[in-house]
Amino acid sequence: MKLEAGHFYRLEMNAYNQAFRGTDGRAAAQSVLYFTTQGVSEAVKARLTKPKVVSLIPPNRATEVAPNLEEIRVTFDVPMTRGYSWTGAGDHYPAGTGNNPYWIDDYTCVLPVALKPDHQYNLGINSVSAVNFQSADGGVPCDPLEYTFTTRP
Repeated sequence: MKLEAGHFYRLEMNAYNQAFRGTDGRAAAQSVLYFTTQGVSEAVKARLTKPKVVSLIPPNRATEVAPNLEEIRVTFDVPMTRGYSWTGAGDHYPAGTGNNPYWIDDYTCVLPVALKPDHQYNLGINSVSAVNFQSADGGVPCDPLEYTFTTRP
C-alpha cells in the first residue's frame, strides 16, 4: 500500500469478521487505527480528535438515583456515528426494557433501562473489545469509560 501525503487514513480491525486471532484461536480485540500523513490541513487534523463524554444521566458515581429512571443518556462533545457500545453484563448491568438504544441527536445516545431500588450498577461506554461510540467526522472511538451509579431504596 502506498500512502499519499496530506490524507486521513482509518483502518478498523476485527470489527466484522474477527480474522485476527491468536495462536490459541481467540479473536483479537476490535480496534481502530487512524492517522494522517504529512501535509494535511488543520481541518483534516481535527478529524483525529477523540470524542469526549461531556454529560452522563445519571452522573457517573451518582448515589441516590431514582429507581424509576427509565433511560440512561451519554452526551459527547462532537457529532457521533449512530453506533454504540454500552458494555457490561450480569446483575450489575441495567436490565433492558426490550427497546434498543437510540440517538436523540448527533451528540446524545439513550439506553432504555428498568432499574431496581437500592442497587449498584456498573457498565461501560466502549471497552477494549467494543468501540462503536465513534466520531462522525473520522470514525475515531472515544476512550473506554467505566460508568457506575447506585439507586436509592
